[in-house]
Amino acid sequence: MFRILIFGGTTEGRELADFCHSNRIPAAVCVTTGLGKELLSSFNTLKIITGKKDYSQIVNMLEKEKYSAVLDATHPFAEKATENIKKACKDTNTQFFRVIRDSEKIDYNDVKYFDSIGSAAEYAEKESGNILITTGSKNLAEYTGIRNFSERLVVRVLPDSRIINSCIEMGFKKENIISEIGPFTVEQNCSHIRRNNIRIVITKESGKNGGFSDKITAAQLCGCKALIIRKPIEYGYSAEEIKKILMRVKDEQ
Repeated sequence: MFRILIFGGTTEGRELADFCHSNRIPAAVCVTTGLGKELLSSFNTLKIITGKKDYSQIVNMLEKEKYSAVLDATHPFAEKATENIKKACKDTNTQFFRVIRDSEKIDYNDVKYFDSIGSAAEYAEKESGNILITTGSKNLAEYTGIRNFSERLVVRVLPDSRIINSCIEMGFKKENIISEIGPFTVEQNCSHIRRNNIRIVITKESGKNGGFSDKITAAQLCGCKALIIRKPIEYGYSAEEIKKILMRVKDEQ
């Protein structure tokens, strides 16, 4: 029987999980957090697997469950996860599909591009004013070298108590932590910017599903500089292309 395993935790992952649920395609979805599991709770035809998996654990899952194919819909910046998933699929002779996000063109001049969070943080350290960090919780420690970071930096993270406590332990003020689930609209971004007197927005080049263009539009409307972490170059299939492949395989069963 054709069964797939989706590595999610992203908008694309939820979209493909929804598609499999709606079309009765046997699937399991692997997410790293309890929040990720909660967001999939309505898909009762799917098996939800929670917890971060290393290479060996992925190999064990593939060998035990004999999945027909793996859809890697992890975040475009989760390069280590993709590396582990791809290698595990190769070593177990499991079909691998990388789900990629479409790039977005932006029409705003007050932007600067960087190849890493560290280089963006170094640039921001030389600038003045408050900074909105929208690059997630994983690399927040790289921003703590910014002058007066506890006063100037506002971080936007998932509403997970472990993440929030980690932010506080790093020295971020509780009142400067926005704990909400994105992606955010232009209006929501503008509200966060104006409420916190933000002058610089730091974001990843995360595509439409990551709310990238709405963040840039909000920065433009509010007169902020935008610092953008470039997305790694990768190849694969869009979510729409994956859906067509799944339906074609299902019809052949």
